[in-house]
Amino acid sequence: VTLSHHGRTDDAAAALQRARRAGADPQPREAAELHAVEMWLACTHPRLARRGPWEPEPPAAGTAGPHVRPLLTSAAALAQVLGQGSVETAVAEAEHVLQAARPSDATVWGVESALLALYTLVYADRPEAAQPWCERLLEESLRDGQTVPQAYFAAARAEIALRCGELTSAAEYAGHALSLLPPPAWGVAAGLPLSVLVLAATAMGRHDEAAAHLSEPTPEAMFHTRYGLHYLHARGRHYLATDRYYAAAADFLSCRELMTQWGLDMPGLVPWRTCTAETWLRQGGDRNEARRLVNEQLAKLGPGASRTRGCALRLLAALSSPHNRMQLLAEAVAILEERGDQWELARALADQSAAHRELRAHRRAWTVARRAWHVAKACGAEELCEELLPSRTRSESGEREEPPPDGLGTLTDAERRAAALAAAGHTNREIAARLCITPSTIEQHLTRVYRKLNVKHRRDLPPVLQAYLPDSA
Repeated sequence: VTLSHHGRTDDAAAALQRARRAGADPQPREAAELHAVEMWLACTHPRLARRGPWEPEPPAAGTAGPHVRPLLTSAAALAQVLGQGSVETAVAEAEHVLQAARPSDATVWGVESALLALYTLVYADRPEAAQPWCERLLEESLRDGQTVPQAYFAAARAEIALRCGELTSAAEYAGHALSLLPPPAWGVAAGLPLSVLVLAATAMGRHDEAAAHLSEPTPEAMFHTRYGLHYLHARGRHYLATDRYYAAAADFLSCRELMTQWGLDMPGLVPWRTCTAETWLRQGGDRNEARRLVNEQLAKLGPGASRTRGCALRLLAALSSPHNRMQLLAEAVAILEERGDQWELARALADQSAAHRELRAHRRAWTVARRAWHVAKACGAEELCEELLPSRTRSESGEREEPPPDGLGTLTDAERRAAALAAAGHTNREIAARLCITPSTIEQHLTRVYRKLNVKHRRDLPPVLQAYLPDSA
């Protein structure tokens, strides 16, 4: 474990060979521990592994000792998620491990078992489920003065925040992780906090910061691990955002080669297909091939709502006809709202606004752009804010906002809530569901709103109404 952590791959391989020869006819508990280590290697250090993680030869039930059992369970759960096994079973097993996990566990695999369980939830597109577990472990490690566990749980919390679109929080947690342990002390695992810092800075438009994080020295052996996939993905996103398309494509296709070779080709780990497709789309490449990659990713994900599916639908919309684009974007927005990724939701809303503008629905485009601006602002995506509404972004620095329209003060609270949701683009049925009243009541509210504000259609409702959106919206 120590040798692989510090990138001494050859020495680690030699030590493994000795352990495997010594374990040719092991006792049951030794067999269980060796099996757990093999599964851990297959998911984390694949080049050192003997077999793929979903081709297990499990030891007899009950033979694993108490210090090995959590690793065996969490490694098996991670293997299921990365190897196209049962996600629901894997999630349940991971949460079972997390219930008993403690940062103060002094066994060699104690903290690692908890981390594997957390990343099982993350890769299964359940970051919201991982968050409370990770926060508890992070708080306990801080209370107990456990610096190394605290750093690793902070890095995991950063990844969770990133996948929830909380860019500022993601950068803060990753920065905290590196303040506890500088990059050299992380060994090959440096790819975890560094990748979050690069992705968050890139999404926020801080490209010089992202480049500075990428200049940190990392061991070459990192690229032979799961952590290296995180790093390649982040570096590729930075290259894409700074218009270095060939370099971006090279990193994403390196992810494809490694993930395919290692048998870890699941979009929840690294979505190399949509990243490659977006690169080709941006540089004016083969749109048919880009569309094929996106559809391939959607097929691997299945029909269930997930943030990765919402992101793929947003990109598929960009590769589709105007009519299909609106339908796909509506589905992407709905999924991303449900799954809670604020950054990806802001991007989908921005694309939706552009699609309305392309169809010359300028009022509707403005309304959706305002909503996208608020979401982007909340998650720290200042560059996207500037692209959406340059004048509004400047007003945050002191310029005057437009005055509220005449008649706004005459609206009742109920009318104002209904009007705010209508201005944000929701249908009467959606508004009724959110406010727990009937669609006919919504129609009555909006009829009175139109009269008081002297407008004829919902597309004419002033965007400033969105300042009154209820919290649940």
